[in-house]
Amino acid sequence: ENGLGYVVHVLVISPNYGTVETETLVHINADGRIAGVKKLVWKTSDANPEWNYYPPTEDVVDAFYAKLPGNTLASMKSSFTGEGAELVSNATNTSSNLVASIIEALEVIDENNSASGTEPAADNTPRIVGIVILAVAFVSVAAIIVIKYVRRRKA
Repeated sequence: ENGLGYVVHVLVISPNYGTVETETLVHINADGRIAGVKKLVWKTSDANPEWNYYPPTEDVVDAFYAKLPGNTLASMKSSFTGEGAELVSNATNTSSNLVASIIEALEVIDENNSASGTEPAADNTPRIVGIVILAVAFVSVAAIIVIKYVRRRKA
């Protein structure tokens, strides 16, 4: 609102199971930089000692989320994709799917800002509606005063 950026709701469905893998709110400021993230859902496969798989702890996941603020489209691509990507151990698919979704959101915002040539404009609709309501109220009060004045003069 008012050119302060965007809030993106990122919902990643597991391609293997069809269930919600991650759900995250991402605040992207007007400069295209991640200003904050809020993890709503993070779900990996359950532990499976037979395959020697143990999902990451909550602390490890929270540390990954803490690395996201401050990044731009370019830094997300360079830090979280390709060789040496900063992903969550034992949850590389989950974390890479989340990163891909955030990158997609950043690309859409970048395209929108580039196409318009400016930062997003503020939505003045509430302000305009308020001004119109005040103007109608003033005109109505003035009309009532004029009507009362005319009636008194005739009487």
